[in-house]
Amino acid sequence: MLGMEVTREPACFSGLWGCVNLPAGGRLKEEEEKEEEEEEEEEEEEEEEGKENKNTNNKEKTKTRKREKEGEGREEEGEGREEEGEGREEEREGREEEGEGREEEGEGRQEEGEGREEEREGREEEREGREEEGNGSTSNRRI
Repeated sequence: MLGMEVTREPACFSGLWGCVNLPAGGRLKEEEEKEEEEEEEEEEEEEEEGKENKNTNNKEKTKTRKREKEGEGREEEGEGREEEGEGREEEREGREEEGEGREEEGEGRQEEGEGREEEREGREEEREGREEEGNGSTSNRRI
């Protein structure tokens, strides 16, 4: 223990190997400095850990925000797809109604055609009837 500064007056400590001089407080100045350095290092480490934790927390918060935004985006995209699906369904229904309208129009034309055909047949029957009358009267006259 030579060359070491003692913070207080030395005291005698009797141990197995005889008397050892220790400072009155039981510490040497170098030991106090070492402890102070160790405490400072521990504080620095704690500060660094705190910064790392803060950075980690900030990163996690950022990730969480991104996920939330992505979730909102996906939700909006889903709503858009749903609306698009509804639009397609309405379009399909419109086509069906248009098809039904065309079908009814076709039926109307068919009925109109049938009516014209009946009209023609009626005219033909009239002509045939007139011809028969005309033939009958002329044949009677000839005889």
